[in-house]
Amino acid sequence: MRSFFTLALVTAAVGVASLTGCGGGGGKTSSGGGDGGNGGAGGAGGSGGSTTTTTTTTTTTTTTVTTTTGSGGSGGGPTGAQCARYCCEDTDCGTGTCDKTALPDFPAIGLCLAAAGPACDAAETSVSGGACGTIAGNDCNPVTAEGCDVAAGATCDLSNEGKFVCFAAPNDAQLCGDCDNGTGPYCGAGLACVGGG
Repeated sequence: MRSFFTLALVTAAVGVASLTGCGGGGGKTSSGGGDGGNGGAGGAGGSGGSTTTTTTTTTTTTTTVTTTTGSGGSGGGPTGAQCARYCCEDTDCGTGTCDKTALPDFPAIGLCLAAAGPACDAAETSVSGGACGTIAGNDCNPVTAEGCDVAAGATCDLSNEGKFVCFAAPNDAQLCGDCDNGTGPYCGAGLACVGGG
C-alpha cells in the first residue's frame, strides 16, 4: 500500500505545499427518504435513503402505497493533489527547484517544485541520471523507476513501510496531473503525488 501521510514542503523560492496520501471520506446517508450526503475531497457520495408504505386492499379497507426515495449524494471532488517529478538536482526540474526537504528520511532525493506546486516543465527523465535514488534497502529508484517493470505500467513510490517499492499498474497520471494515493489516479514512473493536504 502506498504511504498515507501529509508532509509540509518548505523552500525559500517555493513557499509551502504538502505531500499527501489520500482523499477525505464520503458524507452520511440520512434515513427516512432523505438525500445522501456529498462526498468529501476524493470521497464517494452517500446513497439515498428510502421509505416504502405497502398497500393492502380488502373488502373493507384500502391502504395507499407511498414510496419516497432520496437522491444519492454527489461524488467527492479532486483532492487538489498533483504529480511532481522526483529529482536529484535542480537540472531535473526545468524552471523549478529540487526541494530536498520533502523527504527527510531520504535527504538526497527531492521533488521538483515551482511557486504554485509541481514544476510542470520538469524533464521527462532525470537529467542528473537519478543516482541519488539508488539507496540500499529500497527495492527501486524513485527518480528513474529502475528496478520496476515500467513497460508493464509499474512505478517506484514510497510505501507505508517507509521504503521505496514497486507498485503495479495502473500508474498513469502524468506530470502535473491530478492524483490520489488512496483511490487513484496514481502517478506514473518518476513521479510523486503532492499537495491537497
